[in-house]
Amino acid sequence: MTFRIAHSVGCVAIGLCSAARAQITYTVTEITTLGGPSSNALALNNNGAVVGISNTAAGPNVARAFRWINGTIIDLGTLGGPSAEAFDINDAGQITGRAETADSIEFNETFHTFLWEDGTMTDLGTSGGQSSRGWAINSQGVVVGASQICWYDPKNPGGPCFPVGNEYTFIWDGTTMSDLGGLFGSSDSSALGVNSLNEIAGQSIVVSGFSTPRHAALWIDGQAIDLGTLGGVNSWAFDINDAGLVLGFSDIASNLAHHPFIYDINTGIMTDMGLPQGFFSAEALAINSAGHFVGIAFNCCQAAAYVYDGKAMHDLNQLIPPGSGWTLTEGTDINDAGWIVGQGTHNGAQRGFLLKPVISGCGPDINCDGAVNVIDLLAVIAGWGACPSPPAQCPADIIPNGIVDINDLLAVISNWG
Repeated sequence: MTFRIAHSVGCVAIGLCSAARAQITYTVTEITTLGGPSSNALALNNNGAVVGISNTAAGPNVARAFRWINGTIIDLGTLGGPSAEAFDINDAGQITGRAETADSIEFNETFHTFLWEDGTMTDLGTSGGQSSRGWAINSQGVVVGASQICWYDPKNPGGPCFPVGNEYTFIWDGTTMSDLGGLFGSSDSSALGVNSLNEIAGQSIVVSGFSTPRHAALWIDGQAIDLGTLGGVNSWAFDINDAGLVLGFSDIASNLAHHPFIYDINTGIMTDMGLPQGFFSAEALAINSAGHFVGIAFNCCQAAAYVYDGKAMHDLNQLIPPGSGWTLTEGTDINDAGWIVGQGTHNGAQRGFLLKPVISGCGPDINCDGAVNVIDLLAVIAGWGACPSPPAQCPADIIPNGIVDINDLLAVISNWG
């Protein structure tokens, strides 16, 4: 059962649709490529600028960082090596990610965190090891992520640093990159989200006997805090908003599935957010200021992008126009206007997408006067046919599909009164 159908059925049962029951669906826009075969949209800001990874015609197998604004896409460049990836963007247009350096060697690549601003990519270096990556940037331009560490031979004091594969959480405050470590002497950690208060969300190995589970972690004033799990072995925190809501996902007690969670810093409570209907596992990746979030859900046979709208989770494939050619597989970010980016396939090609919400009147009560009557019937007749652009100007499209048709007429008749 789709969200649209469920909403309509609810109106039939009640006999009245009020303004509070407005339907939300989405228009879908393809994020173009840099000339290559694919694009992945990973983040967007409140101004609608999107960043992610694409490839070029000359390098179809090489990742390049891009910025996309209103249909125009640009390559952000690199730090001298062949590839780069953009992971986050703030409202000032500052972008972070990772890029290969000029001394990078195939099969032993060197990546450094970058800050891109006004056409210039700046190398932020590492916190001591060979490579680093910037996963998130806040409104002040503070960057967090993970950086490899160095090992010093205790038999050779003052000797050289030997890069090792382990990574630790870092924070770059505008001038210096600092290693924040992990939980309880952890050998590995990573920061994945940061809010405007410099509160950092991520994950860390928890040293526990011979096992090495990972737990969602929170760094406040440089101190790592274990957020625990939903009863299973592992958990991960991916984002945090300014209200102190940490978003992530965790193994449940059976350790056979993931459930999204919200951890409230103010109460110290981790809440299991459940699953979209029809799915057995889901991962949450990004949250906005209203506490709405997006991610990826799994059933027996496929993955799907979903949204939590403050009340329930919905498969986003059920909320876009039918016959669009899209399969939305992962929601990666949501801004404060409710715009969503992610990745999927469009007519078989791997593409990033941008969804914008459309509110279609008050359901069958098209003029929102508290009754379904002849005024609403005449609105359907007057609007019959294809909707104008943007679709938000088409309130008579009660069952949103871009056309005012028999489905909308039946919705008015069924809810008369």
